[in-house]
Parts: sequence; C-alpha cells; structure tokens
Amino acid sequence: MGFRSLFKNSWYVRCSRKPVRKNTVLLESTNGADIGNNMLRIMEELSKPEYEKYEIWLSCNQGVLPRAEGLLKTYRLSRVKTVVCNSFQYYKLLATAGYLFTDSTFPRRFIKREGQIYVNTWHGTPLKKMGKDVPGGAHVIGNIQRNFLMCDYLCLPNPYTKEIFRKAYNLENLFSGNYVLAGYPRNQAFFEEERQNEVRKLLGAEKKRFYCYMPTWRGTSVSQTKEERQHQADVLKEYLRKLDEKMKDDELMMIRLHPFVGPLISCEELKHIRYMPEEMDPYEILAAADCLVTDYSSVFYDYANKVQGKIVLFLYDREKYECERDIYGEISDLPFPVTETTEGLLEELRSPKNYEDEEFLREYCFYDGKEAAKNICRLVFKKESPEEIFIEREIPNGKKNILFYPGGLQRKGFTTAYLNLMENIDRDAYNYYAAFQESYVENNPERVEIIPDFVQIMPMSKGWFLTFREALASALFYKCNIENGFTKKYLHRFYEREYRRNFGFADMEWCIHYSGYERKVIGLFQAAPVKRGIFVHSDMLMQIQTSHNQHLLTLKQAYREYDFTAAVSEDIYQSTIPICGENPKLCVVDNCHAYKKVMERAEEDFAFDDTTTCTCTKEELDEILRKPCKKFISVGRFSAEKRHDMLLDAFARYHRENPDTMLLIVGGGGNLYEKTWEHVEKLELTEKVVLLRSIANPMPIMKACDLFLLTSQYEGQPLVLMEADTLGLPVISTDVTGSGNFMRRFGGYLVPYSEDGVYEGMKAFDRGEVPVMNIDFEGYNRKAVKDFLELLK
Repeated sequence: MGFRSLFKNSWYVRCSRKPVRKNTVLLESTNGADIGNNMLRIMEELSKPEYEKYEIWLSCNQGVLPRAEGLLKTYRLSRVKTVVCNSFQYYKLLATAGYLFTDSTFPRRFIKREGQIYVNTWHGTPLKKMGKDVPGGAHVIGNIQRNFLMCDYLCLPNPYTKEIFRKAYNLENLFSGNYVLAGYPRNQAFFEEERQNEVRKLLGAEKKRFYCYMPTWRGTSVSQTKEERQHQADVLKEYLRKLDEKMKDDELMMIRLHPFVGPLISCEELKHIRYMPEEMDPYEILAAADCLVTDYSSVFYDYANKVQGKIVLFLYDREKYECERDIYGEISDLPFPVTETTEGLLEELRSPKNYEDEEFLREYCFYDGKEAAKNICRLVFKKESPEEIFIEREIPNGKKNILFYPGGLQRKGFTTAYLNLMENIDRDAYNYYAAFQESYVENNPERVEIIPDFVQIMPMSKGWFLTFREALASALFYKCNIENGFTKKYLHRFYEREYRRNFGFADMEWCIHYSGYERKVIGLFQAAPVKRGIFVHSDMLMQIQTSHNQHLLTLKQAYREYDFTAAVSEDIYQSTIPICGENPKLCVVDNCHAYKKVMERAEEDFAFDDTTTCTCTKEELDEILRKPCKKFISVGRFSAEKRHDMLLDAFARYHRENPDTMLLIVGGGGNLYEKTWEHVEKLELTEKVVLLRSIANPMPIMKACDLFLLTSQYEGQPLVLMEADTLGLPVISTDVTGSGNFMRRFGGYLVPYSEDGVYEGMKAFDRGEVPVMNIDFEGYNRKAVKDFLELLK
C-alpha cells in the first residue's frame, strides 16, 4: 500500500469523526466521468428557492471539470460547487455530507455513516446482463452490492429493473432501504415539448429530420488493448462514413459514443453527422430527436417515452456481439425494427414509426414523467410520499442469515469440505451466503461457479484501507509479533471498519470463517458485531513450522475470542489445544462427505482441463489406466507436508521387486511439481510414475487404480481417504495427526511415518492385509451436520 493511499485512508477516517453536515448535498454521476443524467435534474430541482438552505456539491474527474463548469453555467446552476473526485476535499465531503446522490457507486473506501442519507438512482434499465448474471463476472459485484445495501433509497425506473437488481446483486433478504419506483429524472426531457423545440432551434435542426445515434460499448472488458479499441473505432467509423455519404441535406445525425471509442473517431470530414455539444445535456438533445438509433444500449428504454419518436436497432455485428455478451431476453422480442446494414438503416430512418409499443411502455416506462426529480426530492428531503411514486421494502423470508468464508475457492481440501457441508446441510434452516476476496479470484473467475446455486455470494470489495497508525500496528503485530494495547486498539479499529465496509449493512446472525486461513479475514470476522465461528482443518502449529503460512498470535486471539472453534477431527482438536488451551469453545465437527457425488463423478470420462499439467498425454494416461498392471495412486497438493519424496523412495524399492506396477500422483496445486518430477528422474522411474497437476475431476482416475496411499507428515481430516473408500479402494495412510485417528476409527491400515513404513504397507497390500473400510457415509454425514447446526443454536 502506497504512501498516498495511506494518507487518503487516514484523512477519510479522520473526516469520518467530524459531525455530519445535514444541509450539505454531494452528487456524483458515473463515478465522476459524467455530469448529466439523473444528477443534472436533481441539481436543477435543488436549485429552487425551497431548497436554498442546502449547500450543493458536484464531484467530477479532473478532466471533466471544464465541461462540468460549462454545463452548470448553461443551466444556470450557480449554487452548485464542484469538487474533484478522489481529492482530499472530496473525501471530506463524502465523509460529512448529510445527503449523498449517485447514479453508479461511490469508491471502495466509502462507508455510509449514521446520519447520512444515501440515494442511488442507477443509470438505466438493464438489457445486458448485470452482476452475477454476467458470465465470469460474479466476483466483481462486491462494490456495487455493498453500495446498494447502504442505500436509504434505491430509485429505479420500473419493477422489472428492481427484480433484476434484487437477484443479480443478491439483495433479497438483505436490503434494508427503500425501493423507490419513481421514474428517471433524466427522462423528464421527453415530456417537455417546448424545451424540445428550443433545443432543435439551438442545434439548427428545426426543418430537418433529426436523428441521434447512441451505441453501446462493444468491448467485453475495460482492459481491452489500444489495438482492439482502435479496431472497434475503425469499424464504426467506416459505417458512419457510408451513412454520411447517403444522407440528404435535410437530415442531421448527432452521435454520442463511449469514452473508449469517441476520442478515436473524428466527425470533421462528415457532412451530416456530428457529436452532441458538450455544454448541453445529452438527454435534452435526445428528446428533441425524431428517431433514436442504438443497438444493445438500454437508452431505448428511456427514449420510448417519446411516444411519437421512432427507435431503430442498428446491429451491424449482431452475430459476433451476441456470442460475446449476454442479454436479458431476446432482441426479437422487442417491438423495434432491426437492421444490420446502412441501406436498411436509412430506409428505417426515412419511414414513419410502424410498430406498436403500448405494452412495452406499460412495462418499462409507467413511472416516468415530468416531475420525477421533484418527487424524489420531496421524498428524500421533505419525507413526503408523492402519489406518483411507489415505495417498497424488502420482505425477508423469516430465516436467519449465515455468512461463510470458504477461502479463495482453489482446489484445496477445505474448499471440498465446505462444498460437502453445503451438499448435506438443511437448506431450509438458514439463508446461506459465501464471501471471498475479489482479488483472489479475479484471474480465475470460474472458481466462483463451484458455489452451490442456493448459496448467495458476497464478494469482498478489493482493497484493505489502513490508516498510518493501523499500518504500524499491523507491522508490529504480524511482522514483529508484538501484542500490546496499541496493536489491539488499532487493529480492532481497522477490522471493525473493514467489516462494516464489506458486510456491515447486511443483517447476519453468524459469520463462519470456514477455511480458517488468511490472517486478515480472521481479524475481520473476529471484529464482526455478530456471532462468529472458525474451523481448524489442519495442525496449525505444524503449518507454522513447515509452511510458514499461519500467524500464532492471530490464531491465539481468534480461538480465544470466536464463539466457537471447530476442529475437523479428534487429532486436530488435540493439536489445537497448545494454541488455545483447554477452551470450552473448542469442539470437534467432522467434515461432511459428498459420497453420492463422488460416485457420480467417477462414472464420467476423465478429461484434462485447460490448467492441467501432466507428465504424459491424456491418451497415454488412458492407456495406463486400461493396463492390467497394479496401479497405486496418491492425491494431494505438491507441497512439502505431503511427502511425495518419501512415497517415491518407498515405491522405488517396491518397484524393483514388482516391476509391473505404476504410481500416479495427482495434485491440485502446490509449488513442488517440477521438483517432484526431478526426483522421479533421479530414481529413473519416468516410465513408471505419472504426475498430474490441476484436474477438476480425478475420480475416474482414482477408480481405475488398485490402492490409495497417503504419506503426509500431517493432515486435517483428509477427505481423499473418504473419496478413496467411496470408490472401493484399499487405503494406506501414515500414522500422523489428522489421518491417524480417522483410520483407527474406521478400521483403516496405518503405517509408521517413514519410508520403511510406506514400503512395508505396499507389501502388506500384496499379501491382502489392507482392507476397504466401507464407511457408512449416510450416518456419518447426518452426525456431522447435526453437530454443526447444534453450534448455531
């Protein structure tokens, strides 16, 4: 975290201790990138004498400031002051203004304070999919979701949009504010006929056929390269050139393009096409037009209010676009004419409106009118309820909410354990939510797809916003292992604020840190003002010694202060006692096992994933699995505690006596894959050992083997032992923490933790001394779920 970021965090936190200024209003449009839209109409309303006691501020980006000041002058909004987004003055206003308005979101470090009123109008009826409905986009909804949950008033244009947002951003059962169906203030322009005539005169379009073209952003990501953006601009520019050539002198088209594309296209050489003037509100220009040309932009929901106006959808890249972007419904279900060529577009522009849209208007435009801004301001500032608007609140389903943190959703044992718990849990007992850090999954967004459909998601908005003192306390505590009054005070303050920033506006009954890892999340849940539980999936003292991925002081505090600490086996319970002492909050809750799903997956054909790495081809592995030779398998991360080196050494001895034997080692991650293969080469076993890393479904491979071996130095409650038993494999495990008591409990075959022990175990298998455990997983799961739910009572 840089110095400037620390400075801004410290400044914002300091300003948050100042009194809320009840007569100050801060407005922001499109994260400061725009100044029109709904915010312009709200500012016009607030500039009336009845609101003269309010100090009005508009925040905008530095580059937009000249245009903002020009627009304020054009519309005679002299009382409105401007502030640059993300400046220190901006954060002071964000922390102290009594009223906050936006049509998008406020920054990630923002937290609404007691006494502040937050109004969000958003910026359109959704056509393109939103939130978690966007393929691969669920992980980024965190900042929007938390902004919505902080709202006192979420102003939306129609019930359709409300329902989309409730589901796409998981607001059901959580949103405590008011849904306000009031129409969009910007759409007032479509009901102001006199002003429309004035605008046509200002634009020199009085005696012309006047069109507006407002296409959507064609990219699938804001991180597109310059070359990709230039290509998109070149394609559009060519269509505009062809259109301009065929337009007549009594025709005028004004365009408004996305900021990524607009600067790359000049209209200077075009005769009939030009950009909308920056000093005017785009919606006033749009309302004056005879026809709107657009594509997948939701602007047509707004323009439809101009009943005599015509809408044409110009989809010149329809097939390509619809393959890349998902939309709600079908384009063919819309009442508007569609064309894919400039010739077809001109024909539609020059012909009268020839479609019926009454039903469309009833569904999407019912609440729009000429007093939307007035009605919203009456509601927010005067607490009146104009009859033109409809106010609705979320009706909870009566169940309590539980938030789980299952970690980064990688292929790890505790991820599988979490999914197994969700597979077996009573879905009607609670509302279940899963949190994860946005930054942990942004490079692999498909990870989010493993969360069951009945579990709602709450991604943690990217960033940890420490102040200077909190950063110092963090360094002293985590790096220097200093625990004193200073570190306790400022770390608690930090985590308490971070919890409020991410989850504080959702009413949770429990926060369950299921993975038990990640010290910051442990601290964050520890500071939560709700009941808290944490799971222990491994011998944490051994983790500290071998992997250095845990922090002892953090664990001591957590196991002492959480409402329960659940070890996933008796062995882990015993290994946790040295950390927390004889603690009545410490208990044992077995991991569940999704044995039915294991059996189903074992029947699938095995397949390599895009991320799979293997020392042989899929075809070669398939041939190995079909061979009649003995096949041993071990499944576990390529990391030091799994002791694959010891397994290989034992197998090398066994193989010399039993050459018709293969060993397969399958790992979901870890950093020792290459080093493990070097060990295989050193033992000259490259033809007899297969390493495979990162495969979504290893069950068909396991099922084709004859013996499962687990040679770990320590374990939690190893789910792979259950999976192997489910598939009918005899199992050998080293007698270590985690797996030792589990194997004794169910009659498994244990060997000493040594190369000799593993080698002797292989020989015992040859003698028929290694049994299949045949565990009753139905009864096992019932008890595990019952034990967990008992903790929540």
